[in-house]
Amino acid sequence: MSKKLFGERIPCSCSYCIHSKQAQGETVCIKKKQPKSDGQCRNFTYNPLKRIPRPTPRLPKYTSDDFAL
Repeated sequence: MSKKLFGERIPCSCSYCIHSKQAQGETVCIKKKQPKSDGQCRNFTYNPLKRIPRPTPRLPKYTSDDFAL
């Protein structure tokens, strides 16, 4: 059995579902389904290409004293 790409528990979000698209700055479901109040949808299918990765953390500033012995 293969391991899933980004883990087993991916929260449902219309922003990275196969059945969604961006229209006028809003995420719209192609199937015209409305998610439940808890944000889950029966038709949710994860699309890893729509996932926006977290930004890289900033590196701390080092001085020459940090590297002196």
